[in-house]
Amino acid sequence: MSTGESVDLSRIQEISQGDEAFEREIFSLFLSDCIVRTDAIDGALAAGDQEALKREAHSLKGASANVGAEGLRQLSRDVELAISGDDARQLRSIVSELRQEAGRVREFIKSYLAG
Repeated sequence: MSTGESVDLSRIQEISQGDEAFEREIFSLFLSDCIVRTDAIDGALAAGDQEALKREAHSLKGASANVGAEGLRQLSRDVELAISGDDARQLRSIVSELRQEAGRVREFIKSYLAG
């Protein structure tokens, strides 16, 4: 993955075995799922629902890994780990970073799909 890229395209190409239509389908599904998951993470955090927060972060972690969004995968993992701690401020900070990275990933994928 090049510096500054939010997605490692070699991962999606590995999964799709070079099938560009399949890549586009996976990316399109990820785009809609990413929005749903990040909104659910925000909602769970606001509600103090640690189980929902952990579940949504775990789902986003897996989806991110599938499309090669390593930074987003790592931040999702960090959310999972921070839930067990008592530092609500740190958890909110990580969720904020996750939302920013999710935005970068979505923009990268939208640009890729448009090109």
